[in-house]
Amino acid sequence: MFVIRTAGSGDVPAILRLLQGAGVRQDGVDKHPEHFWVLEEIGDPPRIAGTLGMEIYGRAGLLRSFVVERERWNPQVGVKFFLLALSAARERGIDELYLAAPGFLPLFEAIGFSEVDDAELPEPIRGSEHLREAAGSGETRLMRCRLSQVLAGDEGATSVPREHGNGDEFPGGGGP
Repeated sequence: MFVIRTAGSGDVPAILRLLQGAGVRQDGVDKHPEHFWVLEEIGDPPRIAGTLGMEIYGRAGLLRSFVVERERWNPQVGVKFFLLALSAARERGIDELYLAAPGFLPLFEAIGFSEVDDAELPEPIRGSEHLREAAGSGETRLMRCRLSQVLAGDEGATSVPREHGNGDEFPGGGGP
């Protein structure tokens, strides 16, 4: 069983562990843990098994990390985690979400992301250090998702609570 919730400052060490293990940038997590969501496996003690973070620029966001431990990944868990984080971003007033990803990622396209040119990026996102580093690391696709279109009809759906410690429970787990 998992809980998805907004991260708090006490979650920073676990988030850093996940990001480091995945080879993903770790800077800024301690400054803005509220811009991260965690996938917490219920247990004694609970264990953070995944994280998703974003940089927020007004009504636009830049996805900066989406990591789930390999042994905890399964499609149900991963997709639900990702969609609930998108719903939470929408609740925070984000209209468009961008990402820079290497290669072809059908999961993002299936959810509603589409490829965009660098010129289509809002200026604050174009200036993101995370985006510049991702673009400089090789073959990178820039993608955009209009949350109002992807999450249309989402009213009343389960979403990620804003308060630290509350979350949506759902079954899942196990590796591939």
